[in-house]
Amino acid sequence: MKKIIVFAVMIATTLAFTLTTSAKGDKTFSGKLVDSKCYSMMPKMNASNDHMVKGMDGKPMKVKACATACASMGIPVGILTEEGKMLILAVPAGQLSQQMAKNARIQGKVLHGVLIVNKLEVKNGKKWTEVKISYMM
Repeated sequence: MKKIIVFAVMIATTLAFTLTTSAKGDKTFSGKLVDSKCYSMMPKMNASNDHMVKGMDGKPMKVKACATACASMGIPVGILTEEGKMLILAVPAGQLSQQMAKNARIQGKVLHGVLIVNKLEVKNGKKWTEVKISYMM
């Protein structure tokens, strides 16, 4: 009986340690959802949903809802943090296509320069709404 109690305490301690260490690495990031490709190419012009791109004649032209279109095609979505740093999100881009250029707050951790998302919320007016992300795994 004593061995069972010791074993149960060991398992409970290990489980508690595992849960607290995995949650410790999470941080909250706030900023705006951006199209990683267009923003990287022209940061000052492409932090909104409408983008300036180079036309066939080499002149800049405005493309309406470019960020939405890019996310729909699978181009990775990033968050432009309040500190001015862009982090790529490890989420299916198409699931965020209708959220582009919205203010967001994300709970997760950065691994190898990519933000692993555990919770993502966008601001709609004055209200924060959680965006459910579906993964294959």
